[in-house]
Parts: sequence; structure tokens; C-alpha cells
Amino acid sequence: MAQHEPNTLWQRLTWHGKVKVRAIIWAIGIPLAAWGAIILSPAWLTIPVLGVALTALGVSVSKVTRNVDQAVCWTCGKDLSAEDAFEHGLVCPSCGALNQHGSVRLALRVDDEPGAGDQPADERAIG
Repeated sequence: MAQHEPNTLWQRLTWHGKVKVRAIIWAIGIPLAAWGAIILSPAWLTIPVLGVALTALGVSVSKVTRNVDQAVCWTCGKDLSAEDAFEHGLVCPSCGALNQHGSVRLALRVDDEPGAGDQPADERAIG
């Protein structure tokens, strides 16, 4: 029996792709709404409307992307905080996708190497 293929673009997107689409929608929609409000309002309301729009944009994109830096599967969205990390990242038990979380932690490990404190960070990066 063949597996059921997703029939819409939204169903075919990964969790990470859906987060990107939501963030783009907010990043386009809020400025368009603010532009419409500025056109219809008196000139003295322009700066407050822009302030509210920028705040709304920041909060909206922040809420949409809040789990991007957490240990969640970028394909299906499952929580991976209880999973063991391997050399190349975390493997999702649900979908089998490899997720590379903790790249910042990996970069910080390089600074913890013996002798890393002998040279400034700029010289270590160069050679």
C-alpha cells in the first residue's frame, strides 16, 4: 500500500519552513497594514502608528520564531530535548531527520581547547 502523499504545499513544508513562511507573512502584513493606516489617518499620527507597527512586528516575529533556537526537530517540530546528541547533531525519533542544534555550543568548545588562551581570538581564527 502506497503512503498518502501530502496534497497541499503547506502540508509538504517542514516545521522550519512553516516558521519561515509565518515570519514572512507577519513581516509583510504588518507594514502593509501600517501603511494603510498612515494613508487614512492625519499626519500627526504617522509616528505613533509606525511605533506600534514596529513593536507589533518585533513581537510577532519573536513569537513565531521562539522555538527555532530550542531543541526541536526542524522537520516535524517534535521536542528533542530528551534525546542524546551525536557528533553531527540530534536524530529525531519520529521522522529520522538529523538536526544540528547547538552550533554555538560547538563553537564555544573550540575556545576551551588547551592553549586557546595563549593567543587572542582574532589570531586563533586566522591561523
